[in-house]
Amino acid sequence: MRVEPSKNNIFAKAIKGEEQTKSGFLLSDKSIEETQIAEVIATGREVIDYLPGNKIIYKPYTITDIRLEDEGYFMIEESDVLGKVINE
Repeated sequence: MRVEPSKNNIFAKAIKGEEQTKSGFLLSDKSIEETQIAEVIATGREVIDYLPGNKIIYKPYTITDIRLEDEGYFMIEESDVLGKVINE
């Protein structure tokens, strides 16, 4: 299934927090911290600064949750994205 966001919207998938502590302990699903980092899957035609594959930092309370094919995604307006994660 393909999703094409309208105008200035971004379709993204949240990136889960670490499932293991630095000392090697495995965390339960309830203990895993939610991050505010997501991978961009698709963008609307008015989105300029973000491309599919980019990792973004977003405001957690401004998303619209979407469930497709048993996977969790969300839609967010470009103005609610705080920045891009750059790995150097």
